[in-house]
Amino acid sequence: MNRMHLFVAPEDYPQVRALGACWDQQAKCWYIDAAMSRERFGAWLPDAEAQGGPGTDFFIESPEAYIARAATACRRCRRSIEVVCLYCRRGTVGAQPLEAFRVQYIWAVDADLRRQLRRWPGYRMDASAGVYLNHCPHCGARQDEADLHEEPGQAFHDLGREVPDGVRLEALEGRVRLSGDDCVEV
Repeated sequence: MNRMHLFVAPEDYPQVRALGACWDQQAKCWYIDAAMSRERFGAWLPDAEAQGGPGTDFFIESPEAYIARAATACRRCRRSIEVVCLYCRRGTVGAQPLEAFRVQYIWAVDADLRRQLRRWPGYRMDASAGVYLNHCPHCGARQDEADLHEEPGQAFHDLGREVPDGVRLEALEGRVRLSGDDCVEV
């Protein structure tokens, strides 16, 4: 079945359920199938431009990109969750070559990267924020990027040329292309 994941805040669950969306218990998110009218769910669908639709210019490219995975506590329910971020061993940001950098506040991805990111349904475009964010699989709360990267002891703060204990890297296929607001060279 061809599914389109919806980006639904917990307070909107009754509304999307009433409109006919389905709940994926394993992925902990709402979805619609290809036969359903997308117009009814427009408020919870990512717009084409933010997803890297036609005409999108990508600012960041990397032939050696990874998903970094780590455990942390949800900022709302405090349960243990897995969070992810995009990490590049090498690539370019604008015209500048960089090595060992993380990308935060991602607002556009190419079709291949979008396909690969489906393996982590909790990391998805947050329609209200306009960027990819981690979401708690238990309570649905979005996890702020600043709470994962900026201070010592946070999940990805020490991710650099060396991978710290507790962080696992999974290689992404091919050259990834995306745009984000913060690139942290470490």
